[in-house]
Amino acid sequence: MEMTSTLENLDPLMSNYTKIYVELVNDALAEYLYDANLACLKFDIETSKYGLVVRMGGLDDKQHVLLDKVLQTMLELDFDAEHFEIIKKKVEPSELAIHCESVCLLEKEWLITEQLISTENLSIGDLKIFMRKFFSVMHIKCLIHGNANKAAAQKLIEVIERNLPENMLPSHLLRPRDMMLNDGCSYVYPVTYDAHKTSCGVIHLQCPPQCIEDNVLLELFVELFKYKNVTLVRNLTGQGVRFMMHSLNHPIYMERKLEHVIFSIKSILEEMSDKEFERCKKDLAGRRLENCKKMIDQTNKYWTEISSQRQCFDRDRLETDYLKTISKTNVMNFYNDYIYAEGAKRRKLAIHLTSTAEGGAGSDSAKLEEIEPLSIFTDEPKQVENVQSFKSGLATYYPQPIPYQDRPGVDSNRQIYLAQKKPFLDIETILS
Repeated sequence: MEMTSTLENLDPLMSNYTKIYVELVNDALAEYLYDANLACLKFDIETSKYGLVVRMGGLDDKQHVLLDKVLQTMLELDFDAEHFEIIKKKVEPSELAIHCESVCLLEKEWLITEQLISTENLSIGDLKIFMRKFFSVMHIKCLIHGNANKAAAQKLIEVIERNLPENMLPSHLLRPRDMMLNDGCSYVYPVTYDAHKTSCGVIHLQCPPQCIEDNVLLELFVELFKYKNVTLVRNLTGQGVRFMMHSLNHPIYMERKLEHVIFSIKSILEEMSDKEFERCKKDLAGRRLENCKKMIDQTNKYWTEISSQRQCFDRDRLETDYLKTISKTNVMNFYNDYIYAEGAKRRKLAIHLTSTAEGGAGSDSAKLEEIEPLSIFTDEPKQVENVQSFKSGLATYYPQPIPYQDRPGVDSNRQIYLAQKKPFLDIETILS
């Protein structure tokens, strides 16, 4: 269940209040959830960019009881000042390099420094006011999947509607979009920190807006290099590819090392035989069409489509059908346009996360390795000194996601039918 609220990402202070609120809810439910676990019931709550995500699982006959207790606790949460101060001290940044990447590329994302400064203004009284406002403007989206008939699903929905009346306007449901870099650009965002002596270098290469064809090319591209034991690459569905390294060396060294890896991909592609290429395609198609071995895996597939607002429940079949038509030339063209250092459509953002801790690459005692940059790089990347100024200079955004069944030429009835025929699925109820 996704609970979208306009307050969650309103400003850094509201974002911190949401995180503290989740910690307090988990603490308040700890004793009750111990008994629920003994009765084979599970519950989890976490923050998202748009509000809260609540997950429940286990034996279905008592899920409505657990859900009712959880929602009542969330709405009537009570805590003292001492408990609030303990939780407040837990608010700290994590996965800093990925966060810096998001700050540069998301239309609305708060810097760690902004969030840390706002912690000075956290108060127990304001948190209680925040709680009331948080639930006063809300949109609920649910997925019920598994051993539940229509009556059981409706009972769960009634519990939600009784506790959380929905009153959010449709315009509030538009989400912040990803910023689109310009073709041929290269930026670097330097950041220092002192929590660990390990530094991190990230290269993010943006790709075209998400569609079936580009998704498959991107996934096959990543698959080819896992097949060749190149493990530094990650597929960012709908955004592009990310290359990342952690090391005691300076991020400049790591970026150059990564660029050498990216450059070597060209020869790997050219030397790959047609037999190897077809085998890689076959392996990928087999995994995509394989039935999920666990119900939770199938549930996560459905929820990914729902939470991303794309709702393409037949994605595996559609993308596998297109995968069969891809040639090595298609992948080479994709690489030459978007990945290769001299690609005309290449859009690069590098993150240099440098440790200033003792022994780190940014400390005075650091002993750094050297590596020569690729000779094809003639221009230095532009440095991002002010994130807001950087984003103000980007004129375009990735488009808002369109539900697949709303696109021209798509049979929405077939999409619903296919969603209901997946393994383990007795009923799927999506109520908004």
